[in-house]
Order: sequence, then structure tokens, then C-alpha cells
Amino acid sequence: MRTRKESIKDLIINKFKLIDLGIDFMGYRFKKKCQLSGHHVIPRREGGKDKEDNLVVLVQDTSHNYLHHIERFDRKRFKAITEQLRKENKLGYIDLKILEEIDGILLEFEEQHREDTFKNGEILVRDIYRKRLIREKDKNLLYY
Repeated sequence: MRTRKESIKDLIINKFKLIDLGIDFMGYRFKKKCQLSGHHVIPRREGGKDKEDNLVVLVQDTSHNYLHHIERFDRKRFKAITEQLRKENKLGYIDLKILEEIDGILLEFEEQHREDTFKNGEILVRDIYRKRLIREKDKNLLYY
């Protein structure tokens, strides 16, 4: 049985035409819908609900995991990215200017934490986290 969060995630995927775009709210590419997950703008632990205006869709293995790593290491940048995601959700479409803002925040984070590792020795800023639409040459994808 599908959860409310899954139903809302599917609604957002359709509303934002994410399958056609092939990117998520942070500009990370995906190939299959099953790679996507819902991220709460206001976390459940802070009273956030499973509602359309509180959910954005991210690629689980890249942007979603990365965003939660950023949350642990740099709360200020996490909140700045979250604010951009909230704006994008409110707009109702994936916006290039917002993707550029998010990319700028991520670049600052990556510069500051490029040498950081987790306790297990795994590097924090993995190469896969640096591969975003905005880092690619063809940004015309958003103007179909």
C-alpha cells in the first residue's frame, strides 16, 4: 500500500515534469523514477507534514543523501539550500536561477569541506555529488 508521502511525491513528479526533464529539484540527473525520493522542506521532527508544499523530489543516492550530509556538517548552508528548494516548490517548476543559487551554495560547501571525511574514512564530497546539470555545458534542457 502506498503512503501519503509516496502519493504526493508522484504528484510533484508530474506537476514539475521531472521525468521529462530528467533532473531533480537540485539539478541532479536521474534515469528512472525509482531513483527519486521525497524530502521534507520542514522535517517531520520539526512538525513538517506530508503535504505538497512541504515536499521536494530529490535523487536518493546523490542529492538527497548529500543534502543530509550537508545538514550534519554545515547547518547554515543546509538551511540556505532548503530555502531555495522551498522557493522552487512554490514556483511550481524547476528554475535555472534557483539551480544556480543552489550550485553556488554547494560549491562553497565543497570548497570548505573538500578534505573532510566521515569517521569511517569515507570522503564527504564524493565525485558523484559534484555532477549536477549546472556543471554541464547544456543547460537548455530546462527550456523544452
